[in-house]
Amino acid sequence: MPVTTADAESSWASFSFTISLQVRHPRRSTDAISAMLRRRPGRAWVAGEARATPKGTPLTGVYKESYCFYRIAKGTGPEALEARLRAATRTLAKHSAALRGWRRSGGRLSYYVAIRGTGAMGFVLAPDLLSEIARAGVELGVEALWDRPK
Repeated sequence: MPVTTADAESSWASFSFTISLQVRHPRRSTDAISAMLRRRPGRAWVAGEARATPKGTPLTGVYKESYCFYRIAKGTGPEALEARLRAATRTLAKHSAALRGWRRSGGRLSYYVAIRGTGAMGFVLAPDLLSEIARAGVELGVEALWDRPK
């Protein structure tokens, strides 16, 4: 069945989203970031540790970098997405000196935004929010996932 203009406009504004913060470092553990943010990571490992599946089954090799992620927010629509990104970025900005040191030593921080919908979807972020994210030194990754209508 073809998507109508009304359907496309509705799906554009009603996509659901999740936001995660991913933290990476070539050598250092991410524990200091977890303590600073007072968050428990969804998954974490340290560079040099033996690789394993999320359930703990051993894999070959070792992790090449330390990694963890935090579930930051979820919601529906572009206004909620912008509000939650803005709130998360302002929280990170409170720790700007420590995060700058993390980046200088080779670490990276990235927002991972996944949007899901059944039709055309997308969003536009305000320039001031993009500037805040850039000043915080956070990369922004977006993945659009299409759910087939049932």
